[in-house]
Amino acid sequence: MKYVIKNKVKACLIIERYTGIYAMTNATAEFIATSRLTEFVPLLFKAMNEMGEDPEFKDRQATIFRYFD
Repeated sequence: MKYVIKNKVKACLIIERYTGIYAMTNATAEFIATSRLTEFVPLLFKAMNEMGEDPEFKDRQATIFRYFD
């Protein structure tokens, strides 16, 4: 239970802090993908519409989309 609450709090902070993939770190993208918390669904749909040519952006986008695997 403690672990779930900790992840929910972290999710809230991520949602408040990041409005898109460009601003987030690789570790944040990894957390979103592995946690599979429903709180991230709006952010994921927004990320689906983001476009970028930067290799780092593409890596983050690929990481974050593992949420759906």
